[in-house]
Amino acid sequence: MDFIEENTESVFRTKGFHELSEEALSLLLQSDKLMMDELEILVAVREWATVNSVRFGLLVDLYNVLGHCVIFQ
Repeated sequence: MDFIEENTESVFRTKGFHELSEEALSLLLQSDKLMMDELEILVAVREWATVNSVRFGLLVDLYNVLGHCVIFQ
């Protein structure tokens, strides 16, 4: 986890990031030590959702992924 937190931007651009499970991504996003602008993180998560929607032919529920990290009002 330390490596990901210190190299967030680079890690979020890898193929491996797009291959994370929904559970792993949700856990990762709970970290307060990610070294990347929050808006850029949201863009990366949206891209992750798009890739996974195409890959599995399913809609990814971003609320489930972000629910523990973002306060929805």
